[in-house]
Amino acid sequence: MFFSICCTVQVFSLLHFTSASSPHTAPDGLLPPRLAAATPTSLQVSWAAPARHNAPGPLRYRLQMRTSAYPQLHQLMDNETTVFSHMVKELEPFTEYHFRLLVSNSHGETSSPWVSLFTAQDRPGSVDPPVLSDIQPRSASVSWSPPSQPNGIITHYNIYQNHQLTASVPGNSTSHTVSQLAPYQQYTIQVEACTAAGCAQSAESHTIRTPPAPPEDVPAPQLYSDTPTSVVLSWSPPRHVNGELDGYTVERKATGTQQISTVATLQANQTLTYLDSSAALSPWSSYEYRIVAHTRLGGSNSSEWKKVTTRPSRPAGLQPPYVLVLDPASVQVTWTAPLIPNGEIERYEIRMPDPHISHTNTSVLNRTVTSLLPYTNYSITILACSGGGGHAGGCTESLPTLVTTLPTIPQGLPSLSVVAISESFLAVSWQFPSRPNGPNIRFELLRRKTQQPLASRPPEDLNLWYNVYAGTKLFHEDKGLSRYTWYDYKLLVHNDIGYASGEVAAGVTLAGQPLTPTNVSIQVLNHTAILVNWSTPTLQDLQGRVEDYILTVLSSQHRQTLTLDPAVTSVVISDLQPSTAYKLRLTVSNGAHNITSPEVSCTTTDGEPEGVFPPEVVTLNSTAVRVLWAAPLVPNGAVTLYSVYLDGRLYESTSNGSGSLEVGGLLPFTVHSIQVEVCTVYACVKSNSTQVTTVEDTPAQISKPQIQVLSSRSVQLEWLSPGQPNGILGGYDVWRRTLQWCEELKSQQVFPSQTRCSYLECPAEKDFCGKTCYKPETQVCCAGAVHSLNQSHQCCGERYVPASKDSGSVCCGGQFVQPLSQYQCCGGYYILVPPGEVCCPDSMERRVSVGLGDSCCGGSPYGSGAGQICCGGRLYDGFSSQCCGGQLVPREAVCCGDADQGRPHKHVSGFSCCGEHYINTSTSWCCTGPSGESKVHVVENRTASLKCCWSEVIDQEEECCNGVGFNPLTSVCADRAPASILILEKCRPSTVCPVSAVAGAFCGLCDFDPEQSICTWVPGEPFPAHIPSPSATAATPTEAPPTAAHSQLCPSSEELIYSGVANRYSFTDTELDPYTSYEYRIGVWNSFGRGFSPSSRVTTKEDVPWDVPPPHWSHVGLRDDIIQLEWSAPKKNNGEISHYVILRDGQERYRGTDHSFTDAGGIRPFREYMYQLRACTAAGCTDSSKVVAVTVQGEPEGIAAPVVSALGPGALKISWVAPARPNGIIREYHINQSGVGVIHTETEGEMAYNVTGLQPHTDYSFILVACTAAGCGASQPSMGRTLEDAPADVWVVPRHIQVNSSAVELHWSQPLKPNGLLSRYRLLRDGVVVFTSDGGKMSYTDAGLQPNTRYVYELEATTSGGSSLSDRYVIQTPVSSPERIPPPNNVSLHGPRSVFVAWSPPGVYNLSVPLEYNILLNAGTERPLVRPAGPEHFMLLQGLDPYTIYHIQVQACQPDGCGVGQGVSVRTPEAAPLAQDPPVLTAAGAAVIEVHWSPPHKPNGLITNYFIYRQPIGTQEELLVFIWTEGPLEFIDASDSLLPFSEYEYRVTAVNSKGSVSSSWTSVRTLEAEPQGLDAPSAHPASAYSLLLSWTQPSIPNGVILKYKVVYQKLPNDPTFNSTTVTALTVLVILFSLIFKNQFLVFCLYTV
Repeated sequence: MFFSICCTVQVFSLLHFTSASSPHTAPDGLLPPRLAAATPTSLQVSWAAPARHNAPGPLRYRLQMRTSAYPQLHQLMDNETTVFSHMVKELEPFTEYHFRLLVSNSHGETSSPWVSLFTAQDRPGSVDPPVLSDIQPRSASVSWSPPSQPNGIITHYNIYQNHQLTASVPGNSTSHTVSQLAPYQQYTIQVEACTAAGCAQSAESHTIRTPPAPPEDVPAPQLYSDTPTSVVLSWSPPRHVNGELDGYTVERKATGTQQISTVATLQANQTLTYLDSSAALSPWSSYEYRIVAHTRLGGSNSSEWKKVTTRPSRPAGLQPPYVLVLDPASVQVTWTAPLIPNGEIERYEIRMPDPHISHTNTSVLNRTVTSLLPYTNYSITILACSGGGGHAGGCTESLPTLVTTLPTIPQGLPSLSVVAISESFLAVSWQFPSRPNGPNIRFELLRRKTQQPLASRPPEDLNLWYNVYAGTKLFHEDKGLSRYTWYDYKLLVHNDIGYASGEVAAGVTLAGQPLTPTNVSIQVLNHTAILVNWSTPTLQDLQGRVEDYILTVLSSQHRQTLTLDPAVTSVVISDLQPSTAYKLRLTVSNGAHNITSPEVSCTTTDGEPEGVFPPEVVTLNSTAVRVLWAAPLVPNGAVTLYSVYLDGRLYESTSNGSGSLEVGGLLPFTVHSIQVEVCTVYACVKSNSTQVTTVEDTPAQISKPQIQVLSSRSVQLEWLSPGQPNGILGGYDVWRRTLQWCEELKSQQVFPSQTRCSYLECPAEKDFCGKTCYKPETQVCCAGAVHSLNQSHQCCGERYVPASKDSGSVCCGGQFVQPLSQYQCCGGYYILVPPGEVCCPDSMERRVSVGLGDSCCGGSPYGSGAGQICCGGRLYDGFSSQCCGGQLVPREAVCCGDADQGRPHKHVSGFSCCGEHYINTSTSWCCTGPSGESKVHVVENRTASLKCCWSEVIDQEEECCNGVGFNPLTSVCADRAPASILILEKCRPSTVCPVSAVAGAFCGLCDFDPEQSICTWVPGEPFPAHIPSPSATAATPTEAPPTAAHSQLCPSSEELIYSGVANRYSFTDTELDPYTSYEYRIGVWNSFGRGFSPSSRVTTKEDVPWDVPPPHWSHVGLRDDIIQLEWSAPKKNNGEISHYVILRDGQERYRGTDHSFTDAGGIRPFREYMYQLRACTAAGCTDSSKVVAVTVQGEPEGIAAPVVSALGPGALKISWVAPARPNGIIREYHINQSGVGVIHTETEGEMAYNVTGLQPHTDYSFILVACTAAGCGASQPSMGRTLEDAPADVWVVPRHIQVNSSAVELHWSQPLKPNGLLSRYRLLRDGVVVFTSDGGKMSYTDAGLQPNTRYVYELEATTSGGSSLSDRYVIQTPVSSPERIPPPNNVSLHGPRSVFVAWSPPGVYNLSVPLEYNILLNAGTERPLVRPAGPEHFMLLQGLDPYTIYHIQVQACQPDGCGVGQGVSVRTPEAAPLAQDPPVLTAAGAAVIEVHWSPPHKPNGLITNYFIYRQPIGTQEELLVFIWTEGPLEFIDASDSLLPFSEYEYRVTAVNSKGSVSSSWTSVRTLEAEPQGLDAPSAHPASAYSLLLSWTQPSIPNGVILKYKVVYQKLPNDPTFNSTTVTALTVLVILFSLIFKNQFLVFCLYTV
């Protein structure tokens, strides 16, 4: 340091400056470093320069560090610096570090004091897993060690239980007790140590399982009493099992008691239901049940008690009633209550037995019964009925009490019947009283006279009663009475108690013969009526009173009889005929006799016409009608005039008797009233009016529709109302035709293969002659040739020659010849053919051969019965041979086809012929066309609803239109011809027309007019028009329907596309074909008819081509560097094709309008090239599918099926040959085994392979696959069967029944591994064969054995592969046994699970020792049952299976042995099914679920129905979706309500006649489907070279969205070119916003 001191001295006025310097030292004034910033692993240390440098020059800084634990110094920095800070890294967290700063210059060094700095805290280091101890069901102790590197002050520890935070403890803790654990659960514990900087978690502790504990929340059982002595319990598992559920105990106690009974103990895997049918249960009693649940090693817990009352039953102990007779009509009935009511007594009923008297006041036990019949026996019983809880218990009737009511006087006396027999005789009769009310019934009859009109003076016995009869008879003949006199009768009925009097009955004796007739007079009133008068005869003249008058009116055409009341003395007779003479006579009756007056005569006057009917009106047209009438039924004179009235005004009068008049000038569609008036000289009569409405005219002046093209597939039509509606319009129709190129119609016909047919059309007035048209009136047809008609000529073949004068001449070779004996026309020659010979023409050499025989072979005669066979035009020896397809084959071969066209095959079971093919009938269908051609269709499901239509297959619901299926409800087959012309079946067209076009559906057309033309189809190639004569006209032959000569567009059949109301004038036609011409016209209708507008044509806009076929490639000669490409137009051009583009591997190779291209650039051999065709219209382009062109090599063809031969029971040899057309170098062969896959691959070496490890006598199917570099080809399957082997596992489970001490019945089953067809069983006893069978019988009774003897049995089973012996089976016969044991004598069913059996003792047994019995069920079978019965002779077999056949035998046993008697078979009744497994569900699609199920494990009867229920998972919306009645146990649920990627639950319910059982629910998730509802992404420019693209999730994901794919495409300048799309990126489902760079992007978003 330099110092400058200035001193001032004034000497001689001169000032002097003097300089001085101090010594240089080390710097001083240095402060210690300070902490600028701290992290857990670093410290930022800063400092300041010393206060005094004490020397010139720069300073050197050194920073040193040490720790408290290690005094070693760390030199952190040592340099000259002007930066006064330093970062110290890689330190330990929360650690004390000591720092000091040393500063030096050239004269020394100074150090600062040490200063302590701490690093910041950090999260602790690794924490060891905790240790668990003292593990209890609900708690455990957790201990741990502090972290070895706490990295700070541990503030607290967090305890995690199964990754869930459960507790937090202070930082000084090292243990904690975890509570609130659940018993029998797995837990892992983690400890997390935390500092102020963070936390560190330990690894998981070892997994512990808490000990089990008693179950908790055991639900109370659900109780239901289904019978008076049973209770059905069902319960649910405990909500908290707390361990492994060991089982359940069902406990019961009577309500109000404390005694608890154990009802049942059930395993945990059993059904959680139990039927308590204990004998301790009584009807209408209250019981309480609870469920005790047990866990293994955990204890038990019980549910709450649940109360139930058993159902009531009918009462018991009902005593007969006590009856007291009160009087003849009443008794008093008294009774006592039932001793055992078994319920609440709801009512009593007193049964006499008739009447039944209901008594509902159960507290009163007596009742007085009235209205009884006296002196009647009654059997009186009491009916007591119980019930309770809404259930009827039943009724019990007591024994009867007999009683008889007291007698009284008779009642119910009958009425008397009095019948007049004559003038002095009345017959009186009566019936027995309905209630005699006592014994000894007697009758007394009284009579009195009340009137005697014919007496001259009053009689003396008037009104006096006389006894005329007494006795027991039921009738009395009262004679000697007066004429026409009134008498009263009364009947007295007596019994031993008294008598009763009946009602009085009156009778009258008959009147006498009348003496004088009455007088009659007549007065004519008018032309239809007369008045008749007469006087009433006196009583003496008539010998009685008038009963009635009978007036008879007679004329020449009429007879009328009137019966009149006695009080009438005159009558007017109307409705007579005018001007008619009538005769009348009056007959008077007194009831017994008649008297008739003399006839009187009169004549009626003239009158007006009668019977004038309304006229009949016939509508002629819209302005005229014809009126028709008939003459009056009764003119009543001469008709002078007929007049017709129109709407009440005279239209015209006529004397026309024909009854017809035309009325014109009417208005269309108008109601008119028409009458006819008929006049005679006397008067005129009008008929009733007839209403008639003139008809409507066809609407006219209909303008054609205006059409606007909307798009390539839709147009809009608009129209106006017709100028002349001519009626009330009903509506408008729109009719449409499609205009097609005429040659396109050729492809619309489907004919059998190898059959060509031509279409012919002629005018309607002509007919067909071969392939031409002709007029039958002026022309004649000779075998297809047309000639002008000539009466002197006659057809001879195709020629038209002068007719022969001899009518018996023969046409042969185009000329007529005279008939000769034994001559025939053969090959155009009239030649002698003697008997026994045959003429054979040879068409090749134009000759004939005549020789012995009856058939021809290649133009030569031969005898078919001589043992030769003609095959391929040559004769062969026919022994054991047949001709098939022109070659001789063995007769055993199957010839598919015939002798000319056929193919021989070796016979295979299950195969049949289909044409020349030999097919498997289990997997293929054969359909045959009309010409015999056949086609094979492979059908996987033989039960599919399909059928043959010619050689094709269609749905069962469709009809067949010559090889094409159609719906008969909407379409019609146009395969008929008009005018009854027949079309050969093989030429019938296959065109299908709408049903609305049925009137024009002819000859493959839908709009043919049969009024104008006729048509047909004929076989043969298309031919030119040929006119054999100037007068013939050629028909129009084509391969398709004819077209108009002036246009290349032919209209299709017209179809109705719209029909609507009359107030709509527009229609939009959608779903049209692009770039297609259509004709539209409007139809307007009213009730009269339909009018049509002219047609309007329109062509839809162009669209991109549809269904572009891929190009076909081929090699050019042997060149391997050129590929020839050819292609056809798209199936639908949808416009004018502007150009085609050929792409090879994505690069354009050709652009033009040709249909072929030779690619010779860059083609290399043994390479594959991907070609694609692009077709373009003005609307855009469409690419075809890609096709792979392979140079040189191809897929193998003609691969023969492998030859499979058996090497032994477990091996097959497969050998093969190279393909007939390998099409390249065969790289490898694969052997595919059906159901297994590839079992061998052969690349080189011998073409054979031995398959081992197979099962004996088993069919195996193999397919050979040969592969080249271009691909693989497969052969037809080949079948092989391994040889048979000796059976294995014979008589694994021997079974026998000890019949008695000398007989044993042995049973066996088929070997577990028969290894072939079992041909024989042999049973050996002690090495000696005792029984041999052919394999059908599976049991044998070995008799004649010795008691108390040991026998060894062996069973030998034999196949063609050998024999095998079973293990030895030792049987010891007993010392003695009961014998002659009878079968059960009483076998009765006691329900589905119990059978009562009773039997008698054996015929022979030891009486001195005990005899006990066993009941054998199905003894000798694989599941026998034995039920001990002890000494009893009866037994109730319980615990049986319902609906099962049991063979019941009685086994009698004594100490020395047992014997068995004959058995009885019985089937137990049905019961409700049990143990139904849930269905097996398979998701077959996004909305298709296949449901399969199995029968219940215990069907307990015949299952009649299965019900399939479905519900979405997590809901209770159960829905019955299917009811099964028969067929396979499967159901395909393709309901519209199924949604993709959704979970559904199903269960199945099995039903028999006794009940049902339901399975548990099982779930399935439908398969994923394509996402729906994906909106287009939104794009926003983010810069000049980037876009921000964002999108939303699909509204209907239909699955788990895996990723999103963003695809972009540059917009080309030329719209005819399609730019290649580029995948921009694929992202996970979380990201919805992206930025990327490109220019002019079109974005597409795909979800996956």
